[in-house]
Amino acid sequence: MDTKISAINAIRNQLKRYGVILALGVAAGIIILVVVLPGAGIAVLAATLLFYLFVFRRRLRDCHQLEKQTMLEEGLRPFLKDISYQPKGGLDTEALIQAKFLPVEHIRSMLACDCIHATYQAMPVILSDLTVDCLSEPDKGSKKLDFLSGSYFEIRLARDTGSEYLLWPKTFPGKPVLDHYYPGRACVPAPGELREDFQVYTTNGQDVPEIPSNVVKAILRLNEYTPGTLAVQVSGAVLRIFIRYRFLCTAVIPLKTEISAKLLSYNPYPETTYLLRIADAFHQIEK
Repeated sequence: MDTKISAINAIRNQLKRYGVILALGVAAGIIILVVVLPGAGIAVLAATLLFYLFVFRRRLRDCHQLEKQTMLEEGLRPFLKDISYQPKGGLDTEALIQAKFLPVEHIRSMLACDCIHATYQAMPVILSDLTVDCLSEPDKGSKKLDFLSGSYFEIRLARDTGSEYLLWPKTFPGKPVLDHYYPGRACVPAPGELREDFQVYTTNGQDVPEIPSNVVKAILRLNEYTPGTLAVQVSGAVLRIFIRYRFLCTAVIPLKTEISAKLLSYNPYPETTYLLRIADAFHQIEK
């Protein structure tokens, strides 16, 4: 942690020096513009602007990226082991397409960032921000696209659940959209307490899946907690969950704020505990 704090502070100190340079450049440019020579003053201001755009802003992005990476790694460390971070990519998009979880119109439009690979009780875990596109009104023949952006969670459970189903909320992205992207699947009301908010997509002819009560309760707890919109896929030994409008780390630490171990250990994605409780619920069944 001390090494990470030192690296962040080094960039922050550099940014503070850059801030002084920018302030002096603006002040000098205005004085030269008004008092000495307008053309020279404009040139100084233009140079200051270029310095801001191509030096200061890039270094500021580097600072925010390092802070985000540190917060994710340290904030998730109490829950996950063997954490590795990738700022871009990190997801097997082909495997995600083949899983037929999210409605995707253009494979190349899939964008993954801030990807975490880790383990939970020796089970492989993936957390990532993810954006995909899909048709918003396929039933009307429209080519208008909608973008689904949020956080993606995947865990490979210790054993096969023996189940194959999708849980989607009734209000998002809408039955016409899901019917278009899930041909050969039947839409049926979700069982039990899930019925109020969710619908289930199963293979045609398959019975409504029996979802154990402890799994239902764990899903409902996450659904009640998160401000995003929840979708769930259970596919054998793999559990996938997508939460629209909820991202792993949106916190930006102001440059005036002092960096500390406590600040960088803050968990920016508290949904993690609720997601792992769902995995625990399946694990308890297997036992």
